[in-house]
Amino acid sequence: MAEAEARDIQVGLAVTIDTHNGIAGGRVARIDPSVQNSTVAVDVSLEGQLPRGARPDLSVEGTVELERLNDVVYVGRPAFGQEESTIGLFRLQANGEAAAFGCGSDAAR
Repeated sequence: MAEAEARDIQVGLAVTIDTHNGIAGGRVARIDPSVQNSTVAVDVSLEGQLPRGARPDLSVEGTVELERLNDVVYVGRPAFGQEESTIGLFRLQANGEAAAFGCGSDAAR
């Protein structure tokens, strides 16, 4: 984990490990107090069954869940959206049944 991101990691946070053969869940068990090569090592206690093909010393990718927000709609930045420009977006109405087209600062509310 990058040194700058390590400040948000706490023991007990949920972790998802992608073994490239499947996904395994776990929790942060230990955070190394030292920094090596601008990274901080994090030990994970795995929960449940491991995916088929999981082996010791296998290269994996892990994601630590810092916070979970419920009832949130995430919209990634549109590919055509440029810095310092205005684009139009559809905004989901409160009842969740329709969307309205908005532009500029109105779309951000």
